[in-house]
Amino acid sequence: MNLINPIKDTKEYKKSYDTVILGMKTLLVDSLNSLGNFKRNTYPAVFTNYFEKHHGTFEAIEKIYLLEDKKDDVLSSFSASITKQVQEELVQLKRKRDIEKSLIEYTFSITAYLNPAILEYNGAFSSIMVDNILLSWKEAFPKTNLKRATFNEINSGFRNNLCYITTAVCQTFGKSDDCYELQALRNYRDTYLISQTDGADIIREYYDIAPTIVNRIHKSPDCKEILKQIWTNYLKPCIAYIEKGQNEKCKDIYIKMVRTLQEEYMPYWS
Repeated sequence: MNLINPIKDTKEYKKSYDTVILGMKTLLVDSLNSLGNFKRNTYPAVFTNYFEKHHGTFEAIEKIYLLEDKKDDVLSSFSASITKQVQEELVQLKRKRDIEKSLIEYTFSITAYLNPAILEYNGAFSSIMVDNILLSWKEAFPKTNLKRATFNEINSGFRNNLCYITTAVCQTFGKSDDCYELQALRNYRDTYLISQTDGADIIREYYDIAPTIVNRIHKSPDCKEILKQIWTNYLKPCIAYIEKGQNEKCKDIYIKMVRTLQEEYMPYWS
C-alpha cells in the first residue's frame, strides 16, 4: 500500500512517514529491553524514558493520521507491522519452548510499554491504533492474551496485578487486599523472586497466563473448593517457607502451582 497522499502536503507527509518507519524498528526492541525493570520501584521512571524516547515517532504517526484521507488503512498498516516484526523474529527460533518464551515476552512488553505509551501520547490516533494492534495480534496469535491498559492503570494497580491467583484465593476466605498473605507474597515477588536469574521470566509468564486461569476457575461450579485447594496445597506452604527464610522451596512450590494450573486450565501453553 502506498501511504503517501499526493493531495496533501507530500513533503511533510514523507518526512513524518520516514520517521515512523525508523521509529517502528525500535519501539518493540526498546519495550522488550525494558522488561527487566518492570518492578514497582523502577517502572515509572523506565516507562517515562521509553515514552520520551519514542515521542517523536508518536508525533509523526499523529501527523500522518491527520493528513491521511484513508485513516483506518494507515493505522491498520502501522499496527500490522508490529505483529509482523514479532512473526519474523519467531520464525528464526527452532524450539517450541523458545518460541513460547519469546512470544510471552513480546506480549508482556507490548502490554506494559508500547500500548500504554501510545495511549499516554493521547493523540487522535492513539486509541484507534491500540485497538488495531490488539486485533492484529489476536489474529496472528489467537492463544495469547494481549491487554489494553494505560500507564496509570498499570502503575496504580502494580502491587495487585501480578497476584491474580493469590488475590482470588484470599477473597474466597474474606481477606482484604492488604492482608498478611498477599503482602508476604508480593514482597517475596518484588525482592527475592525478581532478583533470581529466571525470576523475570517466571513473573512475565505468570502475568500472561494467570488472568485466564483465574477467569476459568471462577466459571467453574466448584470455584470455591478449587481456590481452597490452591490455598492448602500451594499458597499456605509457600508462605510458611517464606517465614522460615526458605525462599528457594517457596519458589519450587510457586512454579509447581503455576504449571499444574496451567496444564489444567490452559493446556495449549504446556
